[in-house]
Amino acid sequence: MYLPGEILFMISDRIGSQRDRIRLLSVCRRWHNLLFRKVCSCLYIEEDFDLFDGFARLDVSFFQNPHLALVVREFDTGGQGWTGGSGSEGYKHDIDRTAFHLLLEKIGISSTRLAAWKDRLDNNDENIWLPILIIMMKNLRVLGIGLLNMDFLCHVMTLVVTRQKPLDTDPPLQHLEEARGIPNQYRSSHSVSEIVLFTHLPSVRVLKTHHPFHDYDSFPNPSAVRPAPGSSGITELYCTRNTGTFSNGSNGFADLIIACRNLRVFEYRHNNHTQKRGLEVLRLNNGDLDHENPRCHEEPVGHEDQPGNDWFGSLHDCTALREIRIRLRNLLDFGAKSETPTVSFVNILTYSLEYLSVVDYKTTDCDILMANLRAMLTCREYKYPVLRKLDIQPHSCDYCVRKHSMMIEALEHARDSFTPVQKAFQEAGIEFHIVQA
Repeated sequence: MYLPGEILFMISDRIGSQRDRIRLLSVCRRWHNLLFRKVCSCLYIEEDFDLFDGFARLDVSFFQNPHLALVVREFDTGGQGWTGGSGSEGYKHDIDRTAFHLLLEKIGISSTRLAAWKDRLDNNDENIWLPILIIMMKNLRVLGIGLLNMDFLCHVMTLVVTRQKPLDTDPPLQHLEEARGIPNQYRSSHSVSEIVLFTHLPSVRVLKTHHPFHDYDSFPNPSAVRPAPGSSGITELYCTRNTGTFSNGSNGFADLIIACRNLRVFEYRHNNHTQKRGLEVLRLNNGDLDHENPRCHEEPVGHEDQPGNDWFGSLHDCTALREIRIRLRNLLDFGAKSETPTVSFVNILTYSLEYLSVVDYKTTDCDILMANLRAMLTCREYKYPVLRKLDIQPHSCDYCVRKHSMMIEALEHARDSFTPVQKAFQEAGIEFHIVQA
């Protein structure tokens, strides 16, 4: 019975098992020609995959049929709990490993490691066979892999990103757009030195991983893999895929974030209690605004060159916090209507505070700011015993002055209104500065 191509594609999409989808190719020549690229473009390692020598046989198939490897666009190992092929139960298939031994000889850097890799390959260790498989799939767009803790894979990836022989010409993974780590029963975290390897690949835009831990010191050549600032095109970075663990603060994130020249999404999991106990300095939206922005005056603020007015949240439990620099509209929760704040300074600021800098406050918010400062001064002795310095910085831009006839005299008047509060703080032994924007 003849079925239109659209119907065959729909049938293929409805079949969950990859093994069953592949069987469609053997129905007839027409089905094979029509569905081959669609069925083979996504390669998933499923639960019934032969963990003993499945990767070895897959490597041989790709080596003997290079066009198969070039068709694959998405490869996912599925997070199987592999521990290595050596000593595994199963039947050893008759596989010619000569060509793969030659490849290892080209890739190897020392006779000792080369001998160990050959021995592991001969014993069907997937930690050797899998990297070879990956470098043969030159048109990969999406890679999901849980076995990043492999010395051989890290070595191969380093050769790729540093363009060293034999992977200096026509290197693999140049078309990879998304890389994601997959947890398994043996591992739920990734080394930063492994993760940053993907920042060197030219087409990667999405990187998804888990709990990153810092181990540059144990990496063979850390200077070769550390990315330069702004060198990566990654736009989305996720470090939250494993819900069972917490990321260890900023450890390793500096290299990742700084490397991304156009990062749009950064998502990570952390232990709130740990962060609150350890955070000492918080500087947000420093008020370095575009003074010629014709939309600067608009409320609520939400355009590209201006910070938003979302409430940052309470800082009361940040018991180590010494310094805060923040916009007034982010420090206080003004609610959905952006009118009257629902919290006050004395409710949300921590007792450990030594220096508070409130920036970019609007003239219309002067009374709110002044009331909160007076309340702080009233309870200073028992609420803020170590407070020693306070700065306020009004919002100011040339366009606002012209648009709303806010002359310099009006701005000076707004500043002068804080003089009594400034004097009261100074008499209490606290520095108080009104900073011109």
